[in-house]
Amino acid sequence: TGEEQKAWWDQANREPAGMTEPQADRYMRDQALALARSQPIMFARACVQRFLHFWSVAPAAAVYPGAVRLAVACWSVPLFLLLARGVMGRSAWEWPRIAALLSIVGLVLVHLFYWTDIRMRAPIVPAIALVAACAGLRPRPAEKA
Repeated sequence: TGEEQKAWWDQANREPAGMTEPQADRYMRDQALALARSQPIMFARACVQRFLHFWSVAPAAAVYPGAVRLAVACWSVPLFLLLARGVMGRSAWEWPRIAALLSIVGLVLVHLFYWTDIRMRAPIVPAIALVAACAGLRPRPAEKA
């Protein structure tokens, strides 16, 4: 944060200056892979931090007032509890419901490696709601032949 982040941002933008977008993308990818190989423990810790930020129950305290954070947490905690219950139920793992679950897993995996915060969950909020709704469903009885 602060000056350290500003220095990183300036360096990250200075190094690929003059490159085409595909060249800059490959250069930055290679830099990230080199860092992950040279400092695997730091890379793993960063992945865990991104996972925690992605699933945060409230937005950043530095940006939002306490009342907003509390309101969001009061919504998120029950939703996440239902999501967990839905994931543990058999019905969430059956077609077509598994599509919602897999979209959640896919986005989480992407954001283990890329910048993330609570806002990155937005594309999968409907899938989260669907899986959470499965928490109250009973498995369908097997059809008789």
